[in-house]
Parts: sequence; structure tokens; C-alpha cells
Amino acid sequence: MVNGPLDDAFLREVREEFPSPIAQAARRFQAAPEGSRLVEALNLGQTLIVTLGTIALAWCQYRELRPDGVQNWHERFQKHAPTLGDWLGAARAGARQAAEIGVPLSGLDKALGASDSPLSIELEEVLKLRNRYVRSSAGQGAQTVRLATLERHLRSALRRCGFLADTRFVIIEANEPQRRGGFRIAVRAVAGDNPIFLPAPSFLYPKALFSKTLYLLQEPGDHLEVAPFWIVREAKLHNGWELFYLNRRVAKGKGYEYLNFFRPDDTLVDHDLSKAFDWSGEGRRSAGRYKQARSPESLRNPVGSALPSDRIDLSALFQQTTASMMEAMRVDETTGAKGWNHHLGLPPITTLGTAFGLRIMSIVSSRFSLFRGDEIVDSLWRHRLPDGTWHCRSQLPTGRPEATAWVLLALCERYDWARAREARRPFERLLQPDHDRALWSHVLSLTLAVPTLSTLAPDSALLERLVWALEDAAVRDRQGRILYWTPYARPAEDPEAVPSPAHTARAMLALRHCWRATDRRVGTAPQELETAARWLLDQPWDNLYEEIRRPIGVDRFEVLATRHFTSAWVARALLEFGVDPRDQRIRSAIGELYTSHRDGLWDWDLSGHRRIARPVWATLDALRALEAYVRRASRF
Repeated sequence: MVNGPLDDAFLREVREEFPSPIAQAARRFQAAPEGSRLVEALNLGQTLIVTLGTIALAWCQYRELRPDGVQNWHERFQKHAPTLGDWLGAARAGARQAAEIGVPLSGLDKALGASDSPLSIELEEVLKLRNRYVRSSAGQGAQTVRLATLERHLRSALRRCGFLADTRFVIIEANEPQRRGGFRIAVRAVAGDNPIFLPAPSFLYPKALFSKTLYLLQEPGDHLEVAPFWIVREAKLHNGWELFYLNRRVAKGKGYEYLNFFRPDDTLVDHDLSKAFDWSGEGRRSAGRYKQARSPESLRNPVGSALPSDRIDLSALFQQTTASMMEAMRVDETTGAKGWNHHLGLPPITTLGTAFGLRIMSIVSSRFSLFRGDEIVDSLWRHRLPDGTWHCRSQLPTGRPEATAWVLLALCERYDWARAREARRPFERLLQPDHDRALWSHVLSLTLAVPTLSTLAPDSALLERLVWALEDAAVRDRQGRILYWTPYARPAEDPEAVPSPAHTARAMLALRHCWRATDRRVGTAPQELETAARWLLDQPWDNLYEEIRRPIGVDRFEVLATRHFTSAWVARALLEFGVDPRDQRIRSAIGELYTSHRDGLWDWDLSGHRRIARPVWATLDALRALEAYVRRASRF
């Protein structure tokens, strides 16, 4: 029964599978005498809320975000000790921010991302009961009733926090350099109610992590540094370790006070933390580091911005997009770099966001007086890795073909051929068949590499191999005609490979681009893709979510999450391949695109279940589809 009491069987699950602070709190409750059970149940609820708050705070710190609830926690921390309500507010704010931008947060985004989520309601009840207990002096009978109620809410909350059993809080024990580069990271898991941290499988990573520091290892490959929100200390009274959580900043900046998870009177002050971690609001990683770029009032409220309903007015739309992109641009106060986050309007500046933003501005307003495209290119160039390539924020700090292709396309569309050609050789190294298996096994990666290389270096010896791999990935009929593509380069070998309109459209456009860029020497002639175009017209054009996973050591993966704006890609592909723009499906898709923007920017959703607010790539995809439609329709 989900809302039953905290029985022994359920508590045993929590003790064995949940992170150490929660597991130990469950053990203390289970072992408590009758008169102390309410206090220990309240401690269990507090530990759960603090743990969720820590995950959200560490993630927001890592991504340099300050949603309201996190900002409130920080402000409280600077002046007083954050209340349990502040911790819950931080947990909700981080989860909501992660859900809004579609970035996984160890399951917290799904469980707590909506304000009316069942977990949010249960935690609010736990908080109310805790506050009533602190403020009252009820008799034993009332306490018994409150304990029964609290147990029901705690059980339901813990059930809904099952994702915590899959999270990996670890303390770094050692970083062993490897002959081929990188480090083998040895860890001890902070899991279960045993105060001795348990040995856990090691993993490989390109750089050393801080030893004796707590991390949260997320499934997508992120390493969230939990310190300084938690610290570890050898126990005073018994062998083992104890965990403390951050409570407040000591007066006059003399250190940070921590509380023992189970003994509020046991505190310690770290006087050196500010020297090691510049995180609390003053330095390079402060929330104020990324300022909004200049944008004149006339652009914020463009004259005549209401778009007519009977025709597509690209000029007015471009003006709105220009205004919104300028408002979303950020300036790094530390480095002077300018650019965008891939979730428009958020800090910090990212490689992917800046590359896509530059391409959007090349479409809508390349000559706008306040837009300095060269400054954006300079910022992209600064994001290069030492080997001359790029990577996305969710990827390891090593060159990746997808990120490098996105940047090079932006440079080419900006006509910065000198820099683009300088990056040619490093890019070709990433494309070598024996360098990156993920590139050669995912259609998405091939559809990025083919048009980029054919634009930058149509004479490259690698181009024919890439095109052959993309053509070979197609599913054909008995006559050998191309029907469609799946997400995988070898669909016959993958049981999960299903026909994909999004990948089919992207592959068709990539092959056509290459065919034209090489003067019909390499690529696929349009007439050879007519069967695929007819297939596209008969398919549903639902948006698609995809992950490209690269192994990291043992049992871990780097994940590049990609969301396909399918209707935009398919409509553009069909228009480029000569389908009549008056076709009802194309008119319907284009009409929906044209009316679904907000101030010239687009959101993205997955079958109506999950909406991502203003991802930069959605705006680029929509604009390119609308441009293709206007160009084709003008001929009729």
C-alpha cells in the first residue's frame, strides 16, 4: 500500500538502496523507542528534503543558473541559516528549471518539476507537519496521530523518490593516470545505512577530479560536485564517516558552518572553503557573470509586429526574431565573450547555443547595426579545445564531430573561410573511421558531417566514405530504391531501429547538399530520392527525442541529447525536393509553424507531453522551413 505506514520491509529497501543520509535516517527511525519515533520521522523528512535540495543546488551551480527558489536559498544563506522551506524551494526551482529546458537531473526533474506534482504535494505536507511540531507542545495522543499522518506522507514521498536509489553519491578516493591519457577514478559510494562508505566500480575520465570530494554521478555523464553543500568527516564516536550539510555563512565572511545530518548541536566551521570554491556569488561563476547584451527599445517592441493571418510576412517575423535574439544574448563579464545559451535567455554562454544563434542571425538580420557577428565568431573561436575542435556542454572535454560540425557550419555561413579552413584538419581527424564509432553508427551524426565537410572541403578523401555510409544506412525496397532511414546506420542489426521521418528528411537534405556542393560528383541525385519523398508525405511528422551515447569507462556513458523538430525538417526536405508547396500537408505544417512562435522564437514539445521553452535550434529549424516555403511558393 503506497500510503501505508513505514513498515520494516519498506524501511529495509530505503536503508539498502537510498543515499547514505536518508538510509541512516531510516535506520534511526526504525530503531527508535516509541517516544522518539515522531522526532526521528521528522528527521527523515528533513534529510530527504535537504538531499533533494542539494541535488538541485549542485546542478544549478554547475550550469550557472539561479531560478527564484535557488536565489532565495542563496540570499537566506548569506544572512541567516536557510529554513527547511528554503531547501524545498531550491529543490523545486532546480527541478522546474531542468524540466523546462529538458535536461535530465537524476530523475528530480520528472518527479518535482511540476508545481502540482504528487511529490511536491507530499513534501509540502511533511514540511507543514514538521513546522506544527516545532511550534506546538501537543500531548502524547496528538503526537501519535501526527506520527501516523507523517508516516503516510513520508512513505508516499519516498516511493516517489525512487530515482534516488539509482543516483550515485560518491567520494573520490584516487585519480590514477593512464598511459593512453585520462585518469581512472576510484570512488566510494555514499549509499546505504552503513557509515563506512562502500567501494564502487571505478571509471575513466579525461581529467582528474578533486580527491576527498563528494560528487553526484549523473547518468548522462555529468559530474555534479556536491561539495561544498555536503562535506565528509571522520566520526568522533565510532569508526566510519559522517556527513554534514551547509547551513550558513559565518559572520564577516570567516567561513561556512555545517550541521551534522543527525545531531543539530554538532557543527563545524570550514575556514578555507572560500579559498577553494568560488561559488557563492562573488566570482567567475556568479549568477551576475552573464549580463544581457545591449538591445534598443525600438527592437524590444518593434513597430507593426503583429503578423498578418493571410500570408507569411518574413520581414516582420525576422524583425521579431532579431529583437528576441538580441535580448537573449549574453555578455560574459569575465572574458568579454558574447553569445547565447542553447536555451535562449539563460546563462551561461554555450558553444552550441552560440553556433546556432549565429546561424539564426545570418538569416534574419546579418546587417543589424548593433549586431557584431565578428564578436560572436571570436567567442566561438575561444571555445576551441587545444586540438582545434569543439564539444558540447554535456560531452567530455574532448573534440566531438557533432559539435565541431555545428560550429563549422556557422563559420561557413558567416563566410569566415580562413578560420573554417584552419579547423579542417582537426575536423577530419574526428571523422576517421577508427576514431569514433558513434559517428559511423548514427544517422544524425552522418547527416551533420556530410554537409559540413562538403561545404568546407569538397575535395576531402573522407567525403565519399561518409556519403557511402549514409546511403548504406537507408532502407530500400526490392528494386533498390531508397524508402527511408532509421536513427541507426545499420538498421538491420538494431532491433530498435524504426522508420524515422526526421532522420529521412535530414539524410535527404544532407545528400542533396553534398551533391550540389561537389558539382554532382559526390552525393545522391534528387531523382534517386523521389521514393523517399513520397514515403515522407504518408508518415506522421511527430517530434522525436534521440540520444547518442558514448561509453565512459565502466557502466557509464556520455550522452548527447538531440530533439528533432520533425515537421520543420520534413516540410523543408519536401519543398527542397520539388513537392508542390500547395500540398495540404505542407501548407498545414507551415501554417502551424508560422503561428506557433512567441516573439519570433519557437518552443518544442514531444507529443504534447513535454514542452521545452525556447531552444535555439527549434527557432533555426522553423526559420529555415519557412524560408524554403516562401522561396518555393513565390514561383506559383
